Amino acid sequence: MKKYVFSFSIWLVMLAMISWIGRGESFAYLEDKIYCAFEEGQQLTLYLKKEEGIRKCEIYVNALEQLMKQKYDEILLVAQYISQGDDVIYRKEVFELTKQTFLKLVNYRTMLKENIQSFEQKFLLQYQSSLSQHLNDYLTKLSTLSKNLEQLPPPTSITWTSIIQQVHQQILTIEAILQTTSLDEMMNLIPNYLYLKQALEWK
Repeated sequence: MKKYVFSFSIWLVMLAMISWIGRGESFAYLEDKIYCAFEEGQQLTLYLKKEEGIRKCEIYVNALEQLMKQKYDEILLVAQYISQGDDVIYRKEVFELTKQTFLKLVNYRTMLKENIQSFEQKFLLQYQSSLSQHLNDYLTKLSTLSKNLEQLPPPTSITWTSIIQQVHQQILTIEAILQTTSLDEMMNLIPNYLYLKQALEWK
């Protein structure tokens, strides 16, 4: 029975590690652009602007991941000693303490990532809200222009064809900005929007 419990503990740690590795891609766009401060009672506060005494969130995330890797390696080493029958009672105590530390680190990292994601979503919604009136007005203007262009004879010049394509592309870009739920996508769309906005200033 004790052997079964120990095996389950190993699998618990391995599943937590696999889950972390599976999320190897950064799912927080602002992770390296915002700052984190841990205040009294371990309360986490996020800042878009650097304040005295605080660090970028990515520094904390990277530090946690390094500690997780270190504790994971320690767990595997202790498990190896236990399987060899080397001072089993003491090693099992070390294993449990190291496992608890590892799982706490996993929880801290998850909490930090989730807070960054929540911050991003609020930032995205506020950004969209501040732009919505202007973008909707511009979208209406471009839609009217597009309909008027469709009523004209087919374009005969490459320049005119390019302008029509830019109008259609800008309409799609604005619709994507207003509808996206990803800050990463939003930040990829903005440069294209600004480029097309400048290109269509002739109208």
